[in-house]
Amino acid sequence: MELSTDKLGWDDAKRGQRRPWAIVNKHGAVVFLSLARDEAAMWTWWLGWPDTDDIAAKRREGFRATLVNVTV
Repeated sequence: MELSTDKLGWDDAKRGQRRPWAIVNKHGAVVFLSLARDEAAMWTWWLGWPDTDDIAAKRREGFRATLVNVTV
């Protein structure tokens, strides 16, 4: 099954296409999963408008944002 995100207004040539991203903890477990245009957008979704210090603190705790493949 293929879902076209164009109908939902998620793909925007000016802003880029949303892709599946995950926030993963230091043990490799997914703690947050969403569609985002880039890594910065993913941190914003998860942390709610963080500044660079907030993101750096989470990275020191072992969290990372990464592109993922989602299968059903």
